[in-house]
Amino acid sequence: MPIVTVDCPYMPIYRDVAADYGIPWMLLVAQGYRENKWNTYPLGALGELGIHQLMPSTWEVWKPREDADWKEPRDNIEAAARYLVACRGWAIRKHGPQWRWAFAAYNWGIGNVNSKASTWGDVPKHVRVDYVGYIEDVANELYILYELEDPVGQALHGR
Repeated sequence: MPIVTVDCPYMPIYRDVAADYGIPWMLLVAQGYRENKWNTYPLGALGELGIHQLMPSTWEVWKPREDADWKEPRDNIEAAARYLVACRGWAIRKHGPQWRWAFAAYNWGIGNVNSKASTWGDVPKHVRVDYVGYIEDVANELYILYELEDPVGQALHGR
C-alpha cells in the first residue's frame, strides 16, 4: 500500500529549491510529506511552522530573507532546504556523505546527534525509523512514481 496518496501540489517549487541547494528533489519532497503532508498553514504541537515544521528559532535563522513568510510554500521549503544543507555540511564532516545523518540532525538537532550518536544505532528509534525511515519510504515511492532509475538508498545511505 503506498504511503503517498496525493500528488504534491508544490512539485515545481520543490524541484527549483532542491536544484538551487543541491538536494535530491525526492528527498526534500519526502521530508515535506513526512513533516506535514505538504500542509502550509498549521502550527505543530510545539509551535513548529508550516510544511517543514520548522521551530520558530530555526525559521528565524534560516528563512530565505527578512520579509519571508513561513506560510508561503516557497519560503518554508527554502528555509528547510537551507537548514538541511547546514545539517548535511555538519553530517559530512562527522559521518560522511549519507543524507540520513543530515535528516537525523534536522529532526533531533545537530547538538543531540553530535553529543549522543557516534553510530547510527545510537540515534533514537523515533528519529531513525519513524522519521528518516519514513522519508526513505516516501522517497522510494517517488522514484517509482516518476520512473527514475537509481534507488533513493544511494542518496540516504551513500551507497
